[in-house]
Amino acid sequence: MLKENLFIKILFYFIGLLLTSFGVVLMLQTNKGVGSWDSVNYSLSVLINTKLGYASMIVNILIVLFVVIYRKNLKFIQSFIPIILSGFLVNLWIDYVFVNFTISTTFLTYLYLILGALVLPVGLSFIIVSTLPKMIFDELTFAWMDIFKSKSFPLVRIGIEIFAVLLGLLLGYFAKIEGLGQIGIGTLIVVFTIGPLIGIFTNILNKVFKFN
Repeated sequence: MLKENLFIKILFYFIGLLLTSFGVVLMLQTNKGVGSWDSVNYSLSVLINTKLGYASMIVNILIVLFVVIYRKNLKFIQSFIPIILSGFLVNLWIDYVFVNFTISTTFLTYLYLILGALVLPVGLSFIIVSTLPKMIFDELTFAWMDIFKSKSFPLVRIGIEIFAVLLGLLLGYFAKIEGLGQIGIGTLIVVFTIGPLIGIFTNILNKVFKFN
């Protein structure tokens, strides 16, 4: 039973990583905006001329260091696992799966945008429910909940997303990216829906699969 439970946890974990990275890259293909932290990664990738997946690793590792220092606990170093896997998966989707991908109509553009914005929190919810090392943004949210004495995951997550948008704009300015870069309507959708959707999907998954 224990082995089956562990197998399901690992399965959920990798499903979550696959869905999360897929959602990120699908939104990127629409050019209508990506998630707020993904806009930070994009701006950084342009600024230092590296692949998106590698830029995401750098940003995430810096956040891990913040969480480790705030929590005074080295256990959060384990977040390096999803950071590295997710970074390589993002590069994999971009370099091999979506390499010749084109969107021919406006309808499909917004359809893929909405699909990506839904897949992203679903993937994160799978990772949370698996109880294995979380994506660092979830740990960052929990840390900020403690800092601001809040019990509302969705509310704090929205605040973090807004902060990331501003950071993405700042890095984009230094990278001399025209316009708003990868910040657009898709970013707004993610900012105001990712927290609530993670809460909804996590509750649904927890009611069906219990890993206690």
